[in-house]
Amino acid sequence: MMGDEVRTAKPRIDAIVLGTGAVDRVEVLRNGAVVHTVRPEEDAAEARSGWEDPAPVKRDAPSYYYVRVIQKDGQMAWASPIWVQVE
Repeated sequence: MMGDEVRTAKPRIDAIVLGTGAVDRVEVLRNGAVVHTVRPEEDAAEARSGWEDPAPVKRDAPSYYYVRVIQKDGQMAWASPIWVQVE
């Protein structure tokens, strides 16, 4: 659930995006930095992405991940963060 804290050895983000216009890109961010980008087919208003973090950050505090969507018309949306404690 968005906003939850989970524990895992392999963080994975699956996103389904349905925009109000053509989607330029879908970005996965970890601790505020873009770590993965998906560019859907030209003029598609829908995008699907599945991504497993190849280099999760192991530390005392959990990392946060979220998805940001940017449409070609400049409109943006983003999900609530998910807090992940890497084991």
